[in-house]
Amino acid sequence: MSGPTISASTPASNPESLPPFLCVFGPTGTGKTEILLRAFAGRAEVISADSMQVYKQLNIGTAKPPPRVLRELPHHLIDTLSLHEAYDAGSFVRQTEQLLPEIAARGKIPIVSGGTGFYIRALLYGLPEAPPSDPEHRQRLEARLAQAGAEPLRKELEQVDPVSAAKINVADHYRLVRALEVYSSSGRPRSSYGVPESIRPGLRAIVVNLNRPRPELYARINARVETMLEAGLAEEVLGLARAGYSTRHAGIRSIGYKEFFDALEEGVLTPESLQSAGVSESTAVKEVVRLIQRNSRHYAKRQMLFFRSIGEAIGIHADDLQSLVRVASSFFSDTDRP
Repeated sequence: MSGPTISASTPASNPESLPPFLCVFGPTGTGKTEILLRAFAGRAEVISADSMQVYKQLNIGTAKPPPRVLRELPHHLIDTLSLHEAYDAGSFVRQTEQLLPEIAARGKIPIVSGGTGFYIRALLYGLPEAPPSDPEHRQRLEARLAQAGAEPLRKELEQVDPVSAAKINVADHYRLVRALEVYSSSGRPRSSYGVPESIRPGLRAIVVNLNRPRPELYARINARVETMLEAGLAEEVLGLARAGYSTRHAGIRSIGYKEFFDALEEGVLTPESLQSAGVSESTAVKEVVRLIQRNSRHYAKRQMLFFRSIGEAIGIHADDLQSLVRVASSFFSDTDRP
């Protein structure tokens, strides 16, 4: 069950009261779950820093860990909300700060892992002073981004918040939209609000950035989308559509679902085509898959750009099990290991 959404002004727990933990992040398709399972099966519990896996109805398209993984490496903040419920970084931080000591009390290593960079940064650095996300403003801006691209939004941001515009790469769509969202909802430039720039004093965390060379990562992303289709992603989308969900719901606007729903709403796909035996051979479905692959690659690129802002992270190749175990073991041996 989710708790109430908290704003940036809500004080977080005293960082010094939290147990030491491992924080692992990386772009979509990196293989975070795979290496954590190999390294910590039976010895740890994971708090998922994923803004989409929190939704019960989104399974295949969010690449949730399968039951065999959850048995050996329990995960938290997965399947906790319905699609009509809102979730944000404040909720994530509050719930994570409740879970960390509970995991440590069970004698397990607490791990925070995921690809939602803003959640990771909010936990490590603290919540920014800016107002919480406004779904209405964000949806309108994201629609403009999808229709016209980032350049018109960048020009608009230059007019209302030149300081932020100078700092934000035009390819960083999340920060671009967020800066305009803050101005739209508050009337104040994003740059006028304080933004934490370092890990919260007293917080005991070892931070790891799992990575892969870009060609390798993109090949994995392409293959994973194909695997999702084989696992029944089209049928999952059909079930969501028949249940009355649409792109009005935040989760449905995520990559892997939005492309299918857009095609349904535009009449390019029909519900019947998603339940046919040859769904993977459909020309229209193949185009949707291509869009999901492309958008996933673009998202991974934006994630990598965002993760550079977390300067304390140790970069490790996502197949380098030995280095991950060594870094974690060294950290916990120097702290109060759970």
